[in-house]
Amino acid sequence: MQLLLLLACTGEQDWTQAEDCEGLSPTQTRDQCLSDVGILLAATDLAAGEALIEQIEDPLTRDYAWHSLTRDIAQESYTYCNRIENEKLVGRCKSIVSRPHMHEHLKNPVKQLWY
Repeated sequence: MQLLLLLACTGEQDWTQAEDCEGLSPTQTRDQCLSDVGILLAATDLAAGEALIEQIEDPLTRDYAWHSLTRDIAQESYTYCNRIENEKLVGRCKSIVSRPHMHEHLKNPVKQLWY
């Protein structure tokens, strides 16, 4: 029984809009919500996604959000890499941008042919 309660409390959240993050505490939970929704929103409204990510208080969570935004949406620009404070993540982010062949499949997905 206790295991079920623990799993229910630690399960992944399904945040999809900025309103889902309002009033969340502690800060870590709110920051993760802002990160998840910011990246999701940036796919259709880049400025709105950026605005949510900028509200993240924890520097490492914010850095991972900028890294994810680069990996998922802006693979051709160092813009978000330059906002990252953590040196290791800066390097990983810049590696994504400098290796366009590694993310070509995200732009032009190839259909799998099953015989």
